[in-house]
Amino acid sequence: MREREKEHEKRCPPSRFQEAIPTLPPSSFSVVGSWCPPCKKIAPVFEQLSKEHPSLSFVKIDVDQFGAVSQEYGIRSVPTFFFINGGEVISEFSGAAEAQLKQSIEELERA
Repeated sequence: MREREKEHEKRCPPSRFQEAIPTLPPSSFSVVGSWCPPCKKIAPVFEQLSKEHPSLSFVKIDVDQFGAVSQEYGIRSVPTFFFINGGEVISEFSGAAEAQLKQSIEELERA
C-alpha cells in the first residue's frame, strides 16, 4: 500500500485533490491519522480489500498531511471512510468497522 500511496501523492498533491476526483475510477478513501490506534487496526483490512477489488481505486489520506482535504469533506474523526463514484460521494462512515467497510466497498463496486 505504501508504494501506491506515494504514487498517488506524486500524481495528486493536496492542492489539486478536488480536480482529480472526477477523473478517478470508483474510489474508496480511508482518512486516517498515523497516531490513531483504530486507524492502525483497520489499515490491513483496507489493504486486503484493495487487493480483492482491483477494479476500484483505494486511497489513504493522512489528516496531518492532507488537512485541506479533511476540511473539504468535513472529517471530524478518524478513521473515516468515504466512497466516490462519478465524482460524487455516495456514502461515508466513521470508525474501524470492518463489516461496514466491506459492505460499503461491495456497494461501490456494484454502483
